[in-house]
Amino acid sequence: MPPPLDAVSVVVVNHDGAEVLELLLESLAASEHRPLEVIVVDNASTDGSVALLAARADVHLVSSPVNLGFGRGCNLGAQHARGDLLLFANPDLLVEPDTVGALVRGLRRTPDAAVACATLLEPGYDRHVKEPRSQETAAMAAALMLVDAAHFARIGGFDPWMFLYWEDTELCYRSWLAGRKVLKVWDAVAVHELGGTGGGHRFSGEQIKNGLYTHLKTRAWRAVLLFGGRMAAKTVIRGIGRRDPGVLRAWTVNAGDLRSTLAKRRAVRGAATPEDRARLERLGGEHAYWTRRAWLKAALRSLRTRLASSR
Repeated sequence: MPPPLDAVSVVVVNHDGAEVLELLLESLAASEHRPLEVIVVDNASTDGSVALLAARADVHLVSSPVNLGFGRGCNLGAQHARGDLLLFANPDLLVEPDTVGALVRGLRRTPDAAVACATLLEPGYDRHVKEPRSQETAAMAAALMLVDAAHFARIGGFDPWMFLYWEDTELCYRSWLAGRKVLKVWDAVAVHELGGTGGGHRFSGEQIKNGLYTHLKTRAWRAVLLFGGRMAAKTVIRGIGRRDPGVLRAWTVNAGDLRSTLAKRRAVRGAATPEDRARLERLGGEHAYWTRRAWLKAALRSLRTRLASSR
């Protein structure tokens, strides 16, 4: 028997997140949306996560003997999902009782939408006003991302080339090129401890590597050149300032795989209509602008904090 319409399968990828994971599971248990199944892919945790998960009857545990990374972990979880909607969730967030339902409504009220992302708030932020509306966006973080399961399977899920970072953006870009919309849903709210389970500065090379790959695979050449220029500057700053050799590897890996990446580019962009390619470039340009603004604000805030502490 097929699952009921709007059945949601939550897929959580966990690696040593026991400290925050149980809070997420409790918030999902209080969700008003039903039916809802919870699948946790454990990426070879060593902190007691497996025992915690095995003791819960409301969780389907999928254990991986190795750390697959985020995207590949999500793909593994999706293979066990029964719902017609997949909800990818980070372990370090909390959802409100109406969050899942708001995401489903946001996705269903927009024709051709395949991806709907929650509005992510930092702990203690209380100035967000919930509105029952959705906004088209080039991409958003998969910290809480609802995806039509049939669409996810059709485009091949998350790209397994990437271990961590940019896999959510790459999936969103491919969704636009496939003629499907990506939405930010303003009344679907989750509290996210930003960077709570991320890789931090240790993964700066991974961020550059995957960003270059994503642009080479999905974006117009002008966007590739602009992004490549910014990443070249970032490589110099991080490579010298932090003495991080990983940022140089970001370029050599992409150079070594360039022929394969260009073949993927021809397949993905070649199958898209000119209208879909143009829409991605317009939204992608807006997305890049606001990302740079947010980065600049954070950098200035960090600089002011350091200056104040040095007085």
